[in-house]
Amino acid sequence: MISDRFGGVHDPAMREAVGDYESAVAAFLQHRPSLAFLDLALAHNSEFLAARLLKGFCNVLLARRETVAAAREDITNIKAHVRLAPPSSREAVMAAALGLAVEGHSEAAISRLRALAECQPHDLLVIKLVHALQFIAGQSHEMAGFTAQMLRHWTEKSAGYGYLLGCHAFGLEESGEFAKAEAAATAALHYDRFDLWAMHALAHVYEMNGRNREGIIWVESARALWCDAPNFSFHLAWHLALFNHNAGKSGRALEIYDRDVRAVKSEDFRDIANAASLLWRLRQDGVDVGPRFDELAAIAERRRDDITLVFSTLHHLLSLLAAGRHQAAREMIAAIESTALQSEGTQARVAREIGAPLARSLMSLAVGGRTKDDIEKMLSCLPQLGGSNAQRDVFTRELAMLALRNADLGSLDIVLGQRHLNRCEDRFLRFVEGQALIKSEVLAPDLRVA
Repeated sequence: MISDRFGGVHDPAMREAVGDYESAVAAFLQHRPSLAFLDLALAHNSEFLAARLLKGFCNVLLARRETVAAAREDITNIKAHVRLAPPSSREAVMAAALGLAVEGHSEAAISRLRALAECQPHDLLVIKLVHALQFIAGQSHEMAGFTAQMLRHWTEKSAGYGYLLGCHAFGLEESGEFAKAEAAATAALHYDRFDLWAMHALAHVYEMNGRNREGIIWVESARALWCDAPNFSFHLAWHLALFNHNAGKSGRALEIYDRDVRAVKSEDFRDIANAASLLWRLRQDGVDVGPRFDELAAIAERRRDDITLVFSTLHHLLSLLAAGRHQAAREMIAAIESTALQSEGTQARVAREIGAPLARSLMSLAVGGRTKDDIEKMLSCLPQLGGSNAQRDVFTRELAMLALRNADLGSLDIVLGQRHLNRCEDRFLRFVEGQALIKSEVLAPDLRVA
């Protein structure tokens, strides 16, 4: 048997393919494109099961209808392979987890992979897969606990230690442990300065702490390290634009949007989330974003019935609402409601508990209608959408605006209180708190003594 540098063990017949596979794993750990390396590995040997499994997971994590279909093809190829050659126990568990993830049972897939990681705590690829699936499946509250459990088995000399530390940094940040997250992310970058996930964790710390000037300096100074990684370069540019906007440089934020955030008009859900949420925040804060939503809305209209990932669908909905495409928005909401009622799996539950009610509330805010809004329940369910606190903030802000419109000052206090826990005070908090004071004065009974 032969080993790769991340501890994977392979049949000697795969020797020519192992180098490309190793490059794919390294890219996956760094959050850089890995599919091209996997295709090269499979071109060497189409029966390389490890490469086929990782390719399947990469396609699942891209979370679009067509990429999940590609993952189903990977499953078919994997089943054909294992009928001819029995897989290792590790490969069998990974194949079972991939099958669950493809069918939308993300939580069950995470449970299988987590059990494998607990038995083999130095299996960095499996650990990273758990972390990535937790991120999109709304298990951010479990991230830090899982990586802390894994770190007990590692030392600084373990191969890939920095990547595990970068994952831990992000989980700490999502848990509000900002000082510990900053220390862990900084240490992770000491082991590999190209670790985009660790860079990303540090950017989140700066944003949540309101350290906009430091964030601008840091992201710009690291540009040479992230500018060649398509999706993550767009995401770090998103952070850079937010730092500038929060620092009062909204014109600069739009320049970054045009040059970096939306440099490529892709349909990757991560790129769409960056673009739609940035423009929505700018627009909500009174910045004229021009016709930029039109391009995003055209994509959203084509994808109005793709509910592969509710987090993604809601960002598409923002684009439709901003562009005034209300009929397409209604059709998208109907598709979310259909998923909630007729489907099974993690995203069906997310659609029921937060996707459909939040979508209806977003629509009512946009068109001036009224819905029966359980704002506090929606706030408590927001983490189920997946993504980060920073990404979901666009929806937290909408819940605050909804409470303000409904003159529901009790719910508004709860929303703003939660937002205060997640991040430092910013211009939006000051605006909403000012509006709430005006509302309270209007609604308060006249207590003056005659």
